[in-house]
Amino acid sequence: TRVHDYASKQITIDSYLSKALRIYQDFLIQNNAKPSVSQFKKMWYDSTRINNSSNHLLDLYRIYFNKKQIKFERSDFSSNSIKDYRNLLYYLEDFETSMNMPITIEEIDVEWMHKFVKFMQTKRSNFTTSRKNGGKYWSKGELASKTIKKRIGLLISFLHWLSENSSFTLTAELSNFNKSIKDSETVKVTLNKREIHQLYQFQFKSFKENFIKDVFV
Repeated sequence: TRVHDYASKQITIDSYLSKALRIYQDFLIQNNAKPSVSQFKKMWYDSTRINNSSNHLLDLYRIYFNKKQIKFERSDFSSNSIKDYRNLLYYLEDFETSMNMPITIEEIDVEWMHKFVKFMQTKRSNFTTSRKNGGKYWSKGELASKTIKKRIGLLISFLHWLSENSSFTLTAELSNFNKSIKDSETVKVTLNKREIHQLYQFQFKSFKENFIKDVFV
């Protein structure tokens, strides 16, 4: 018998299992002992007490970000480890600013992800200075494909956490969205005969540059 929407249900099951193992391991590390049933239930409940009265994406991401920050501070991670999560927060804030309205978790689907990717790819035409210095946006945009994939990967990790701790449902299509982002195509530049001759005749100031020119021309 084929289970309807098997992939999405399997993601939910896997996320709950991952959460249970994480709670168990955290307790074991902190107390050097296994949790009792009542202790485990309390830790599970405490871990799910996010602000369910809010469906504002940024409110929920800030809760997630703060948990990550505390975890990193208690571990051996460097202070730069949290930087990628903070940069994602800045881009989500910028995206909301550009839309001029709050982003709710009900909006998050594949179409929304494509719009967010497009936003990160696009240069902010009205960018003058960072929001840190009083500007409208944190960043001027035009991120490389590799960086965008990294941001989306972190966003999907957050959505996994959100699916464990709220009513949000992470679909298989959303979970695998990163695979749909294509790397920037390599642009191959070729020279015509006249340009090759001009380059061959040109003398650079340094020996190293002239040596490289002689090797490749």
